[in-house]
Amino acid sequence: MPDGTKDSDLSCQGADEDEDLYKCLEANDEQVISSVITIKPQKGKKTFELPMRVYVPIVSHDESLQPTLKFSIKGQKWRTGKPLPDIELPKMEDVSFVGVEIPINQLESIQCVAVARHKRHEIEVDEKGKVVEPDVDRNIKVRFPQKAFPGKTTVATKYHGPIKISKLLFKKHKELQNIKTAGSYIDISCENSTKEDPDLEMYDFGYVVDKKAQTNQSVNQETLNRCSRWVVNHLNPDETALSLNDVFDSDFVEDLKTKDTEGDKTRSIIRHLHDSDSDSDFDKFLDSLKSFQPNVANRINSVKNQVKLSRKTVDTDSEDNFASDFDPDFEKKDGTVCVVSKVTGKSWEVVPIEASSEHPKARFLKLPSGNDNYQVLGLVVPEDMSDEDICKAAEILEGLSCVTNVSIICRQKRSNSHDVIIECVKSENVTNTLQHFDSIGYNDGPPESTEFGVVDGEEIEIKFESNLYLERLKFSPMKIKFYKHLPFKRFVEHLVVVNKADQVEEDTYHGYLKFNVPPGRLSLRRTRSLILYFKYVFKVKVSGNFPYTLDVQVKALAKFIAWQLTCTNFNSTRWVKLGGYLTDCDSQLYRQICKNVDDHAAKAPQRDRCEQYILYWANHHAPLESDKVEKIITSHHDDKLESEARQFIKPYTGGTGIFSNDSLEKMSFAIAGEWESMAKKLGFTNDEINQIRHSQPGAVRQTLRMLDVWRLSDSAIHKGTDLVKNFLETAKSAQCGAKLLTIISKHVN
Repeated sequence: MPDGTKDSDLSCQGADEDEDLYKCLEANDEQVISSVITIKPQKGKKTFELPMRVYVPIVSHDESLQPTLKFSIKGQKWRTGKPLPDIELPKMEDVSFVGVEIPINQLESIQCVAVARHKRHEIEVDEKGKVVEPDVDRNIKVRFPQKAFPGKTTVATKYHGPIKISKLLFKKHKELQNIKTAGSYIDISCENSTKEDPDLEMYDFGYVVDKKAQTNQSVNQETLNRCSRWVVNHLNPDETALSLNDVFDSDFVEDLKTKDTEGDKTRSIIRHLHDSDSDSDFDKFLDSLKSFQPNVANRINSVKNQVKLSRKTVDTDSEDNFASDFDPDFEKKDGTVCVVSKVTGKSWEVVPIEASSEHPKARFLKLPSGNDNYQVLGLVVPEDMSDEDICKAAEILEGLSCVTNVSIICRQKRSNSHDVIIECVKSENVTNTLQHFDSIGYNDGPPESTEFGVVDGEEIEIKFESNLYLERLKFSPMKIKFYKHLPFKRFVEHLVVVNKADQVEEDTYHGYLKFNVPPGRLSLRRTRSLILYFKYVFKVKVSGNFPYTLDVQVKALAKFIAWQLTCTNFNSTRWVKLGGYLTDCDSQLYRQICKNVDDHAAKAPQRDRCEQYILYWANHHAPLESDKVEKIITSHHDDKLESEARQFIKPYTGGTGIFSNDSLEKMSFAIAGEWESMAKKLGFTNDEINQIRHSQPGAVRQTLRMLDVWRLSDSAIHKGTDLVKNFLETAKSAQCGAKLLTIISKHVN
């Protein structure tokens, strides 16, 4: 080395432990692409005369992200220094490196780590303050006032373009259905906390139409309104790049020269053309652009042609064409502009904004001092939308800007369904992973979970519930730390049925794999569940708590709706419409569920297939914390059928319904001595009564078993909304005591 330093003078150690990697992440868009490298002198402190240059090998990563080497001196805040040019080592041709120059005189300890992230634009702000208009989005200005920082401070800014909220996102996130993003997603990170409030000036949110203030526009004015954000970012307004004197009068050209930034100049040009609304001025401007900046001229002309076309048609897809053919910015947004902000360590909140008479499309806001990170997002929302709902939408959009979509796969071994293999897999790798698991014998069990988004450093917690646990972890959760570009952990585990007696009357044992990503790096909780079945059934003596059937409401409703839709024709396919609505019209998910139903019931009547379809959706694809019963009912999209389903399911409602577990227990004590007579009246055969008698000790538990089985039987379900009334008549004909009749009578409408 130039100063005489030898390899033996320094020690370098790499660490890949979750705790080490997690500490190096600062922003949600950062993805770890190297180990954490600690550099120390072998003896005492090492003095350098020149800046230290460090290169670290990295793994492959998304090309859209910028590899950056960060460093921390003696455990202080992570910083980025001067990036170094790429290097190649002769013996490591297939390995990429990223380097940084570190200004340091004395070395005690330095940690380095490479991350891939969206490009930052770094500037230095001193005590005098500074006005920043980023090149990537000239529709934004950040003003740091005097004494915003005590000395020179590095400020890094990043900007994401508008997030297009597609119909697919509507299905996944209902909170986004009534909003649209407007302008860039802005992230400002400061090396030190601010001492004075910075100002953020957001000049353009795209083509926003407030219905209360809507005015008639010419084709040229609407074209400029749709194009303005894009033109500000792409037009070069200098005289050398645009023949201004041939288009505008001399006074306007002179005034243009006084504007500070390119964004200010372009905004003045657009405003002048908009207000004059002169076809000749607009045409002269386009002619000039064709000669000097044809790409801008072509874009404006394309939008103008689309505006003309949209005015000639009432096609509801015409607005979608603006976003698909150009950019979300060009699409019309109906509603009210609002701005949400998130500062260091806090949640999203709607912030006060000021309008400007000079710039009608602009909104200005203060960024509160005392923070070192600011995130800001513009939204167009309905006028009556609550702040709480707006902030929920912002949480979701924050995640969409930087997440990796993954699924949890849990497959069971065909030779022993208690042996499972579990892995978190990127969505694009699911098919190959399932094929690999199939090749090594793990080809039973649920399909992959519906996809969900995570960012580097987040932890996925997996637990088995409803009569299952992992032999290795017992009732403790399995935890998977996610890092997109590092190898995923694969877990081979053995599942244990906690209490075989709890499901002794069912065909197979089963339980749930439930997983969630707790709020942390993203404030949004993500939860899902899968259901697992086991082939081996052992008949054992029942002990402990009574083994009620699980998910009675869902099972009863699935049976009822299957009968409801096929009562006049056992093989009616009316249920297909409900199946589509149940998946929010996601045709891929619909086909996937049908395929899994066909694997077990391909030749079954349509009534059975409908029931299995609903149960499969509820077990595998319903959001964990959602109201599955309500979703199933409303998927009818038919008022009469929905009303019947709501009335039918009331008796099964937990705690209050006559056929809830609590009520079954009360009735069992009331008729324990005469349960067999009641069972015969309800349609049980002698063999079925004998089986119940031998499987349960004591009259109360035998009665419970009889009622638990009957409430989900076809004979009960097919009574429909008259079920409780019919149950009361049966109890009377069985000459049951007054206590039981009183209990039932309270539930008869």
